[in-house]
Amino acid sequence: MTRVSRRLSALAIAASLGIPGSVALATSAAALPVPAAPVAASATTIDCSRGGVKLSRSFGTYRLKGACGKVTITGTGVTVSLKSVKTLSVKGSNAKVRVAKNVGKASITGTGVNLKVGGSLGTLKTDASNASVTVKSKLKTARLEGAGTKLRAGRTTTLVVRGSGNHVKVTSLRSLRVVGANNYVKAAKGKAKAVKVSGTGNVIKVRTSR
Repeated sequence: MTRVSRRLSALAIAASLGIPGSVALATSAAALPVPAAPVAASATTIDCSRGGVKLSRSFGTYRLKGACGKVTITGTGVTVSLKSVKTLSVKGSNAKVRVAKNVGKASITGTGVNLKVGGSLGTLKTDASNASVTVKSKLKTARLEGAGTKLRAGRTTTLVVRGSGNHVKVTSLRSLRVVGANNYVKAAKGKAKAVKVSGTGNVIKVRTSR
């Protein structure tokens, strides 16, 4: 035990015995400084009614108000929340985008993008790696051309996968086309009218109507 440790122990024992002058010393020795908690970055609010929105700064947090027409994200590591959008383009890497309701068309080319849609999505196209897309309701058309993309959606009409290592789970699926290797596609229920698969190592769990 070091000299300082022995001194602190002695003060603590003295304080417990009620020796005068020892309580304040023991208390001050125990009251070590506590580091301040980091301050969370405040979100920048942007009104979509003024026209198209382009977010080019990196590592910012944005809240878009109203129904958005066109939103383009080129900044890296940004966090964006909005109500709805007609056209969404995510080019920046590691962006997190949360849409409360519907998206008309979404394009993802940035690596590691995380997109969550609380409503339906009309058209989805990805040409990137390690993206994650979740659609709570319907997905009309999806085209995955990257690698390592994870897609979760409700009732889906058409799905085209051109890449490798993609992982897809949907509620139901009408048409599927897979060209690539080591892709996984599963439809929980229903039967697809058309399923075409080429490549090695693909796992397809979709029932057909034939």
